[in-house]
Amino acid sequence: MRVLYNTQKDKDDAIRYDWLLYTSNINKYDYERKDYEMNKENAQDNVDNIVYDLNSLYSAFLAAKKDSDWKPQVQKYEIDFLPNIVSTKDLLKNREYHSKPSSEFIINERGKVRPITGLQMSDRVIRHSLCDNVLSPSLIDYLIYDNGASLKGKGIDFSRKRFEEHLHKYYRMYGNDGYILLMDYSKFYDNIPHDIAYREIAKHVNDEFSLWLLQQIFDNFKIDVSYMNDEEFSNCMNVPFNSTEYRLKIPKSAHTGEKYMRKSVNIGDQCSQIIGIFYPTPVDNFVKIVKGQKFYGRYMDDSYVIHRDREFLVQLEIEIAEKAKEYSTVFDRMTDNIAAAASTFADYLTDGSNSVLQRSVDNQTKLKNTVGSFLKNVANKGSYNNIKKGRDDLITDSYQGKLTSAELASRLASVSGKRVVQSGNSITVGDKTYDFGTANDREKTIKAVYKDLLSAEQAKSLEKLGQDGCINYAQTLSKQFEQVAFTIDDPEQRDKLSGMVNDLVTQAKSENINYAQFAKQYEDLETALNNSIAKSQSSLASEQAKKDGK
Repeated sequence: MRVLYNTQKDKDDAIRYDWLLYTSNINKYDYERKDYEMNKENAQDNVDNIVYDLNSLYSAFLAAKKDSDWKPQVQKYEIDFLPNIVSTKDLLKNREYHSKPSSEFIINERGKVRPITGLQMSDRVIRHSLCDNVLSPSLIDYLIYDNGASLKGKGIDFSRKRFEEHLHKYYRMYGNDGYILLMDYSKFYDNIPHDIAYREIAKHVNDEFSLWLLQQIFDNFKIDVSYMNDEEFSNCMNVPFNSTEYRLKIPKSAHTGEKYMRKSVNIGDQCSQIIGIFYPTPVDNFVKIVKGQKFYGRYMDDSYVIHRDREFLVQLEIEIAEKAKEYSTVFDRMTDNIAAAASTFADYLTDGSNSVLQRSVDNQTKLKNTVGSFLKNVANKGSYNNIKKGRDDLITDSYQGKLTSAELASRLASVSGKRVVQSGNSITVGDKTYDFGTANDREKTIKAVYKDLLSAEQAKSLEKLGQDGCINYAQTLSKQFEQVAFTIDDPEQRDKLSGMVNDLVTQAKSENINYAQFAKQYEDLETALNNSIAKSQSSLASEQAKKDGK
């Protein structure tokens, strides 16, 4: 690569970000490169703080521009991204950083009008670096598992799954009667006080620079309330704030900079998202730990509790509100949805059309089909179908009386390659003896002999697939099982299937993998799933009979 420099300053700057053009691994420093011109002092600068480390800023830049390459401001930043990153590093390192002016717009989302703040690209890069490298890693360990907001591996789908899982677990424990308390914090982002949010985050972030940067970001969140009189201003922290009305009704001319309210965080800012995920944690812990409620979950400012006793939920909401006041009045602005949600939870889950047991049957059937698909389409290669056809033809000839017993025994000896001995109404193939008296007995014998042949053919196909392929299929199946395991209502059956899936993964990863055993484990799992489905269908029929009054 040949780089042209327009000015001496460009060349001087290039020496500083030269590592980015030539380093072999963007996440590691290549200090042994011969033409590496950065001196020791500058090299040390790169590792002073992870937030303004050049590697961190570059990764943050890639994250910030993801799915936004089409935007003009992103393209403008990307054209000179190397000097832009270096410039950002300097501003942060020297603590000269201040957020640039942002854009504001209103969107209508699912019937709700929301004000959105659009940050400039350089500010988005800084937010990503701070959140990805400091805030998220520092705070994530203090979040409850059922906090399903936008974290790695979580999101809306995760929260839906956890809600459904809670419903199924509740059903197995208490049956079909129960209530759901739904809570929504009114104007959640608008009413987060900066001092309390900063205080709670600072308990878990030990990096002084990161806390300084967080303070700068909070300062950017402050609201110009110069239009308020002295009495309104003195009481503004205790009165619910509505940013939508503020932006639509308060003229810009009223923003004189005389008075600022340090409450509210901007929707559209990554730091606001992390703050929203973390801020209600004391309430989460109160419900989960102090009150011992297993069936509780939260997605940002929306949460639920499932319980048998409606009066308990009514009292719990009061206690939650009292607990929330310790952190700010924002949390006591909850919408009471207990009356609307107080239907049987099974109806809530299925809209009254089916029992939760139907979900169990459907999910298990999907899993069984996945297992069967593997056995049919992945493992069964080569002459597998020809072997099956030979088996079926032999069974047909036997039923139609086209073969004598001696001829049938001879055919089995030929295909199996084993010694076959017929004696009376029994036949021995190798070291296994079968009944051979009736047509049904002969069919069972033929299938048993061919099963060994088919298993051997499966093993050959799996060997061609290789161990890595077997591991991949086993792990994929394990993940699918985890997603539906909670719907299996019989605990013994659920544990049995779980053990079989784990054994399958273990076999795939074993140092000397037995491909024949691996194929057999798949077949045994399919059989076990069929049995589990039959039990769930029986329970479903009983449940339906109760509903019908039979």
